[in-house]
Amino acid sequence: MSLNIRIDEATHATLKELAEKDDASLQEEVRRAVEAYRRERFFAELSASYARMTPEQRAEEAAELALWDVTLPEDWSDFEAQ
Repeated sequence: MSLNIRIDEATHATLKELAEKDDASLQEEVRRAVEAYRRERFFAELSASYARMTPEQRAEEAAELALWDVTLPEDWSDFEAQ
């Protein structure tokens, strides 16, 4: 399914330039840009959440992460891709 959106001329020119450099369609370039922005927002929100943690919450988080550290081997070279 394809939908239309309105963008200003400057944004269109930038989008077209990016698409040409990537040898991609405008649609693919928009998809990539939206995905990059989604990821950027996710990690910004994650960072903000960590920033709001109290020292006690940080200690709990560190303790939980320490528990997970012992679940994985230090050296993965013994494992083969399956």
